[in-house]
Amino acid sequence: MNLVYQDSPYWFMSGICIFAKSYTMIIQIISSIFMPFHSKTNATHDENMEAIKVDGWAFLLGSVVGSALQLLTIAISVNILNKSALKQISRVRKLFLESILRQDMSWYDTNSGNNFAGKMAEDLDKMKEGIGEKIGIFTYLIVTFVLGIAVSFFYGWKLTLVMLLCCPFIVLSTALVAKIQSSLTEKELKAYSNAGAVAEEVFSGLRTVFAFGGEKKEVQRFTNLLKPAEDMGRKRGLYSGIGGCIMWFIIYSGYALAMWYGVNLVLSDRLEEHKSYTPAVLVIVLFGIIIGAQSIGFASPHIEAFGTAKGAAQSVFTTIDRKSCIDPLSDEGAKPSAVRGQISFENLYFRYPVRADVKILQGFSLEVNAGETVALVGASGCGKSTTLQLFQRFYDPLSGDVKLDGRNIRDLNVAWLRAQIGVVGQEPVLFATTIEENIRYGKPTATKEEIKQAARIANCHDFIVKLPKGYETMVGERGAQMSGGQKQRIAIARAIINDPKILLLDEATSALDPTSEKKVQIALEEASRGRTTLVVSHRLSTITNADKIVFVKDGVVAEQGTHEQLMAKGGLYNQLIMSNADNAYVQSEATFLSYLFMAIGVVAGLGTFVQTFMFNTAGAKMTSRLRRDTFETLLKQEAAYFDHSSNSVGALCSRLAADCSNVQGATGTRIGMMLQCLSTLLVGIAVAFVYSWNLTLVTIVLVPFICLSIFLESRYMESSSLTEKAAFESASRIAVEAIANVRTVTSLGQERYVLERYSSQIDLVHKSCVKKLRFRGFVYGLGQSAPFFAYGISLFYGAILVANGLPYENVIKVAESLLFGSWMLGQALAFSPNVGAGVYSAGRLFKLFDRNIVYENVSFEYPTRQGIPILRNFNLEIQKGSTVALVGPSGSGKSTCVQLLLRYYDPIKGSINLSGTPTTDFTLETLRSKLSLVSQEPVLFDRSIADNIAYGNNCRDPMPMTEIIDAAKKANIHDFITSLPQGYETLLGSKGAQLSGGQKQRIAIARAMVRNPKILILDEATSALDMESEKVVQQALEVARSGRTCITIAHRLTTVRDADVICVLKKGVIVEKGTHDDLMNLKGIYYKLYIMQQVT
Repeated sequence: MNLVYQDSPYWFMSGICIFAKSYTMIIQIISSIFMPFHSKTNATHDENMEAIKVDGWAFLLGSVVGSALQLLTIAISVNILNKSALKQISRVRKLFLESILRQDMSWYDTNSGNNFAGKMAEDLDKMKEGIGEKIGIFTYLIVTFVLGIAVSFFYGWKLTLVMLLCCPFIVLSTALVAKIQSSLTEKELKAYSNAGAVAEEVFSGLRTVFAFGGEKKEVQRFTNLLKPAEDMGRKRGLYSGIGGCIMWFIIYSGYALAMWYGVNLVLSDRLEEHKSYTPAVLVIVLFGIIIGAQSIGFASPHIEAFGTAKGAAQSVFTTIDRKSCIDPLSDEGAKPSAVRGQISFENLYFRYPVRADVKILQGFSLEVNAGETVALVGASGCGKSTTLQLFQRFYDPLSGDVKLDGRNIRDLNVAWLRAQIGVVGQEPVLFATTIEENIRYGKPTATKEEIKQAARIANCHDFIVKLPKGYETMVGERGAQMSGGQKQRIAIARAIINDPKILLLDEATSALDPTSEKKVQIALEEASRGRTTLVVSHRLSTITNADKIVFVKDGVVAEQGTHEQLMAKGGLYNQLIMSNADNAYVQSEATFLSYLFMAIGVVAGLGTFVQTFMFNTAGAKMTSRLRRDTFETLLKQEAAYFDHSSNSVGALCSRLAADCSNVQGATGTRIGMMLQCLSTLLVGIAVAFVYSWNLTLVTIVLVPFICLSIFLESRYMESSSLTEKAAFESASRIAVEAIANVRTVTSLGQERYVLERYSSQIDLVHKSCVKKLRFRGFVYGLGQSAPFFAYGISLFYGAILVANGLPYENVIKVAESLLFGSWMLGQALAFSPNVGAGVYSAGRLFKLFDRNIVYENVSFEYPTRQGIPILRNFNLEIQKGSTVALVGPSGSGKSTCVQLLLRYYDPIKGSINLSGTPTTDFTLETLRSKLSLVSQEPVLFDRSIADNIAYGNNCRDPMPMTEIIDAAKKANIHDFITSLPQGYETLLGSKGAQLSGGQKQRIAIARAMVRNPKILILDEATSALDMESEKVVQQALEVARSGRTCITIAHRLTTVRDADVICVLKKGVIVEKGTHDDLMNLKGIYYKLYIMQQVT
């Protein structure tokens, strides 16, 4: 890893501590082995017993000092390494998001399937696992191995060399397994990323999923993508098991060889005056090698963690190290002191990177003078919006130049360029924060007065101040708490607050009701004065006063001129206008023991293989099932659940990835290792009781203290995890929201603002983690040093018992049994953070699993905006087969009526009945199967066009292609689809980014048609269509309505004049009701709105 991400002083200090604690442990063990040989050769029995007591006191003192030193060094090294890991991961998190925000739009188009929320949560958590305390523990084990071998060499190099014959095989097998692990981890994370991308896409379009009953299909799609990850997890377990099997077989085979060869060396040296090999030397060498081998064995699970971290890091750093072709955070490029606003498009050719076979612009040229207002019109997909994206440098053209004041925009600083541009898009994107902060996105330094002034210009100040919290009102995920018109006006205020030199308006007023549109249009015309303005619109009534109108057809300028000039010419523009629409002692025993060791090696190897493989497989399957069940459960929640800020798309994606990953980290091989350690301790205690119950009781006195420390640490970590999780989910929400709406963030030039907000949340996560890990070093140090302190007590009290007649060998048996048992418990402590995090995350997930037409006196207010009535005793009866239109100002409750019918929410008072039965009595699946929705902002998925249309009827899978084509023809999209090289198999990209607004809307209409619903709901179904397309689609919708109950929501009253009943809503009640003619004769609100639209 690059040195820029490392903390050298921390690593140096922890290295010293690791060596000190390893050296301390080796000295303690070797000293304990020497102690029985300190008795006086010519002394009496009483003198020898007294000498043993003295030695016992000496060893106890040494153990106390050594254990204290070990506790101190472990605590320091663990805390240092954990802090270092946290600092590095915090840096990497920030760098990762920064790198993403630096990328150009073509990168986003080709990486739309990447689950960035999952990478930020799961991949970086796995990286943290590989660079924190596990590095210290692993290094400590390796140093212990080296020191154990060094001591063995010093006392008996021949025997040591023979025993070391097995080392190359261990190293080779371990390295090979580690390499395979890394590769499999990378593939596993890729599969989880793909599944996470689906979850993110579904969470972003939940209402569309609910409306078309797509929950089961999405759960199945998510489950299918989890299968490769489960397979990779099973393979990782297989190779880990094989590696562990080989390693332990080789280790015990080495013990067998050492026992046989060592006894032969002792027997051959028995007659020599100067003996090189004695039983003492044999024991020392064996113990040194055993300690070393055990250390290597304990190191193997950490190697898996390093392999996993490496695989995760590779994916993350691929993104971080990529250099963007168009970097909005770079300081490169000119920053002119003044801008006039003259724009030139010179012979532009362009194709989208993911649709390289579809030509968009084919020699587009256009001059826009400073201060001029130029409108781009033409059919959907002709290249109008593409032109605006090229000017903002979302992409660079294949050939040709885009210039600003005569300078190629490639030579200008990207951030500076975008700062000169105010953008209002066709689908307004708001962030899950307050109205004030949303407007401030346009200018982070804006004062409250500037924000209010911008709101006044955009005609949204009045409705904002009427809200209980005013400008501090939360708008919800993607602005879900606002009506379409309200969202659009806030977006306009955001665009003009920075007083941009250039305005880009892409269907800026398409979602406004006539009254608001007129006021905003006047405000925009005023804001356009002295500025260069590019307008893309299907509603021709909004652009008739433009200085120049440019008709774009097939990627080139077909006509240009003023409204009057083009009308007089009688060409394409004139035809568009006239179409009138908008859009293991002796040798024998030694041999026996050697064979026994070999047998143990086989059993241990096979046991390790089965343990590792089965636990890993169980862990992988459980994690996959947990992910699936969590995803499925989330899709069963009511719509109000997703309105809470704690349940934003970013938070849900983070929870799905991080919590499931934490549960996986607490299960699998770690559970197997912890159970193995615990069973070793219990067997050790049982063996010790057989040889001396009183010595055993004295020795195990520290075990309860170790267990208590583990419990206290877990409780402390659990309380700290609450703050950490909340902060991390807030950070994830900011990042996911920014990435999902990167075009808006880029247009506003607010990448640094997003990074600052994200960094502040990551800093909170860092502080919570540092607080949580405060006692981690002490607890782990206690677990490692306590066994050796207990060993000192055991030999001290054992010396007293030997003086009183207990065989000395029994003391060694008790001490060694308990030493290894408690040492194993100490090793299990290495995984307690994983278990703590896993238990906490599992708790959060299982809480989740615990979560079931006449409008009659319906009252409703949104859960996150209590106190603001939306519907007030609303009553409406819709006859079977009739068409009812709901009209009225933005925020009057029209879309809320539809959301209640779809049971996104339930009313707080009253009921909605379908065929005499309350909708609450139907299962959601049954209810929604009868309804079909075409919404104002169409949500499409990263699938083929055919799959998107077939999504409308998830009860039939697969859907016959003939029906898909028929639905497309009805929606006037068939010809466009067949013109694409891949036709109906064309992938749409994330959120349908490869299509124009009109094309997306027509596919959404086809999706509704293929459902063959009993009730058809049209929520501004034709608002984004060009005039010619709207006319054909309107005719198709009229045919589709035949024999169905239809509810239409519209601002454009000409599209509803043939409705059987038109209801005018105002402040949550119906104020007028009747046919078009009835309401015109009434000369009330409807009459005034209709006449106003006709005039404009």
